[in-house]
Amino acid sequence: MKKAEKKITKRDVITGVFLALYAAAVIVGGVFLIPRGGLGILGLFGIMILGLILLVTWHSIKYAYICKECKSQFNINFYKDLFAPQTTTTKYLKCPKCGTRTWAKEVARN
Repeated sequence: MKKAEKKITKRDVITGVFLALYAAAVIVGGVFLIPRGGLGILGLFGIMILGLILLVTWHSIKYAYICKECKSQFNINFYKDLFAPQTTTTKYLKCPKCGTRTWAKEVARN
């Protein structure tokens, strides 16, 4: 049997570009800021935190989740998006409609 092929969407490409830019900013920041000492390390830490906040905010705006139990689609906030346990396509969340905790499937937001 063939493995199901994932269709690469524009959203997936944009996510990859954002992650690559984040990694590049951290690497370049590290090369130029760490040799400067204390303030350079704080600057690198600031770049890392700002990039993480921007990536998680973008993700929570673009993606929603579907409950396995009641099949309803719901959105989550920044905090849940950052700290909920997850796999590559699901997150362990509590459904606001039926109240069950389950591994909700990630889908593009309508």
